[in-house]
Amino acid sequence: MQYTVILESDTDGGFFARCIEIPGVLCHGETQTDAFACMRDKIERVTMARNEELHRIIASPNSEIFRIEVADTA
Repeated sequence: MQYTVILESDTDGGFFARCIEIPGVLCHGETQTDAFACMRDKIERVTMARNEELHRIIASPNSEIFRIEVADTA
């Protein structure tokens, strides 16, 4: 899966990276490579936690699964 990452130079050195699709995920690295490596790690952790939560919810006898369509606002 692909994610959109914004990379910004830090005024004190290094780089900040943030992920558009996962609000609140912010990483810092001394180099662009470090910032991207941090971001990959955080995205993997968030994705794993979300999947675990989803499986727990689906396993609940009170859960029903629906698909809905939302119009594109672009």
